[in-house]
Amino acid sequence: MTFKSKDGVYILAHASADFGYDKVKEVSDYQSDWTKEDFDKLTVGTQADLLKGTRLSDVVSNHSEASFSTHELTQTNEGDLTQKVSLSFYDYSPDSGKLKTVHLTFDYDKRENEYFLTDKLGE
Repeated sequence: MTFKSKDGVYILAHASADFGYDKVKEVSDYQSDWTKEDFDKLTVGTQADLLKGTRLSDVVSNHSEASFSTHELTQTNEGDLTQKVSLSFYDYSPDSGKLKTVHLTFDYDKRENEYFLTDKLGE
């Protein structure tokens, strides 16, 4: 948290929290179930048009285990609340045809009450 002084009173300027995303199971011995075709089908939205991105719920329904997940909440003194979910999938010895690494970032859209893909990396 960050506070600033205004007329002798300290007010919240910024706050953030990170924790695991509870809709996926984090496993230390993740075995990749991502194919290049699965990865290429993912569409990336922009901050201006999140709805063009693949829904997080669709990804989780097909890939319910991950190596690591982060759910980040951030609030500013203007009252803006942003939410972001990042999922990382690492398999250092993937089966043939499976990707070794996939990292996905999703931003929250309040109107849709859903997270949409805004960034993807894979190999």
